[in-house]
Amino acid sequence: MSIFRFSVKNTVLVNLLMIAVIVIGLISLMRLPRELFPKISLRWVFVITSYPGVSAEDMEKLITIPIEDEIADVDGIDFLWSGASEGNSLVAAKFVDMSESKFQRRLQDLKSEVDKVKNLPEDAEDPIIEELSTDDFIPVITVNLAADIPERQLTDLAEGLKDRLSNIRNISSISMAGTREREIWVEVNPDQLYGYRLPITQVIAALAMHKFNIPGGKLKTGREEYVIRTLGELNTIEEVKDIVVRTMPESRALTVGD
Repeated sequence: MSIFRFSVKNTVLVNLLMIAVIVIGLISLMRLPRELFPKISLRWVFVITSYPGVSAEDMEKLITIPIEDEIADVDGIDFLWSGASEGNSLVAAKFVDMSESKFQRRLQDLKSEVDKVKNLPEDAEDPIIEELSTDDFIPVITVNLAADIPERQLTDLAEGLKDRLSNIRNISSISMAGTREREIWVEVNPDQLYGYRLPITQVIAALAMHKFNIPGGKLKTGREEYVIRTLGELNTIEEVKDIVVRTMPESRALTVGD
């Protein structure tokens, strides 16, 4: 009896088997381990050796060439490169494309060959063998914000999002781009300066005094301690207008806004 005749005569059983296969497949899919950034070997291996204070020529002669000669016979190496600088030696081996299990065996062979290298200087550090994989690359995630709102309000939203993201574990750094630093322009009327007999340098000095918040130390009173600071940083246009440039003879303060 062919499978087709059996399926036609036992449609209920075939449908039940089909449903069971689909359910088992979905369960297996949900339980399957998944990674957002899986580790993928790039088949590159680096042998790094340090010998502080030794010239590049001596590093190549004493360390780089012996290591390169020893690992050159490892099966599966497609490309071999070496270099030396003052106090440092690097030998890079690129393996051909192969299965992960086979590559790991070849990697163990390479480590064994490095261990066989003789006559390395006693003061030199032990060679370090590093496998290059996608774990060595830092993933970068970009978040774009766009809205039909004023630029300052959008910048505040971005700064708030930055603060929230900084609380997430394993994030090394967060930077913002596309924002402009807020500036307040002060245009001076030359005729008014002449009328008040006020030099432009005095206006500049008055504005410069309100550029920073200046710490004033601590004040201890009994069991309590107070932090003293002078608030000079400006945030709004109104605060800029209220800066006193000069006290007039009639005891009236001349401000930037005048």
